[in-house]
Amino acid sequence: MVILKIQKHAIVLVIQQVQCNENKIMRNINEVLREKLNALKDKKRMQELAGNQPQKSPDKKPGHEPVTIPRPHVDPNTKPRRKHVIGNPDVDPKPKAEGAKDVANKIAKRFQDEGGKL
Repeated sequence: MVILKIQKHAIVLVIQQVQCNENKIMRNINEVLREKLNALKDKKRMQELAGNQPQKSPDKKPGHEPVTIPRPHVDPNTKPRRKHVIGNPDVDPKPKAEGAKDVANKIAKRFQDEGGKL
């Protein structure tokens, strides 16, 4: 009887160990599958993002460079024309404002001419 109980207990322990190993194997398989699935999702996201990027401009073809056309009938020895100035450029500018003493003398003279005394 005791031997049967020990054998039964040993069998239970072996079954538990096998189940534990199976669980570990299943967890490892699930982790690997989850990693592969995430990698596929990332790859798909990157492809979608790459599709949303603006298109690159086509490479320039030879012969399509901008061309500079020289101005016709321009003598390199002539001076460039002066820009149009509004008004008469030959007129001298107005004289600058007078000093404070001159202004005071003018006011005093006007006052005296009207009959006032200083």
